[in-house]
Amino acid sequence: MALFNKNNDDTHAGSTAPISSMLGKDLRLVGELSFKGKTQIDGTVEGNVQGEHLILSEVGRIKGDVVVDSLLCHGSIEGNIKAKLLTLAAKASVRGRISAVNLTVEAGASIDGEIQASNFLSPQEQTPRASSLPDGDS
Repeated sequence: MALFNKNNDDTHAGSTAPISSMLGKDLRLVGELSFKGKTQIDGTVEGNVQGEHLILSEVGRIKGDVVVDSLLCHGSIEGNIKAKLLTLAAKASVRGRISAVNLTVEAGASIDGEIQASNFLSPQEQTPRASSLPDGDS
């Protein structure tokens, strides 16, 4: 079932790109994780995750907030998610707020929290805006 997008194309952003980084199933990372490219997490991350394209496997766990361009989630996340493209696979479990431009939820996925459609910009795309100065003839 696709939400927030009338075009249900199963092409996941970054799906053709090779996986550039991987956290193995026996790895437990405590702290912030920031990455570029496509990363797969099979282990446990206790901390916030920020990057481009993330795959969370069925054995993968994240306890913290996730801010990415795209997320293919098969595992468990306890925290808020912000993504342009988010796919929750059948065995995915999310506990927290979801903010996504394009959200696909497969039958069997579990969500405990709220879902919000948004026009999210990744940190790389955000540009500071200059405050307006009043026009004056002084």
